[in-house]
Amino acid sequence: MKGDNKMKKIVSVFLVSLVGLFTFMSFKVADLDHGYIKAFGYGSICVSQNGYPQFATYDPAQFDFHDGKFFISAKTQFDLRAILPEGKTYTDLVNDFIRRKPHARDNRSDKVIWRIFASHDRQGNKLFEHFPPTNEEMLSELSYMTSPKELCFSPLDEMDVSAWKTSGATWSDEKTHLSMICYNWLFDAQPGWQLYIVHTIGYQTLYEGNDHYVVDAPICKALVEIK
Repeated sequence: MKGDNKMKKIVSVFLVSLVGLFTFMSFKVADLDHGYIKAFGYGSICVSQNGYPQFATYDPAQFDFHDGKFFISAKTQFDLRAILPEGKTYTDLVNDFIRRKPHARDNRSDKVIWRIFASHDRQGNKLFEHFPPTNEEMLSELSYMTSPKELCFSPLDEMDVSAWKTSGATWSDEKTHLSMICYNWLFDAQPGWQLYIVHTIGYQTLYEGNDHYVVDAPICKALVEIK
């Protein structure tokens, strides 16, 4: 009897462990809700003023999207989710960029980068003749101070998301500083003004005396219009 009870305990512990393992594995291999891909495609950025776009649940009510643009209100806030090109991780993108723009590993810090360009300044002056700006109009090498035409340049450590195929940024995220950087512009924004939001990768040079950021062309992008 004691032997039977011991065996039952072993089996019970094994089953509980097995269930826990499958639960863990299911969480780890969970996929991005395919509704995002169907609605916006790979290489896109989803822009929501109705809450953070969750990884595993696509809610179309969060987005006002038509004519290739997201629409948000002035004096509001927004959250973002970037969807990388199909099958790519951040490490894949960084490695590809390093092949094209080589730099010694010990003298660089790989970055994931959010960039936001505005069609108008807060006084209503156009910042670009044509909007959104071309890749050539967006600086690919810049110092700690970015162009006055660029509303937001926010670099994050690539190692934090290296194996991911999607990531996001919330309005109150202390790493991206979206609220601190975009709040004043949104407060003054008028209907028809636009934002061009770019998600890409690059690196910061280190220990060279003229350290700066070297940035790839847009990998994910979204056009946003004030309604």
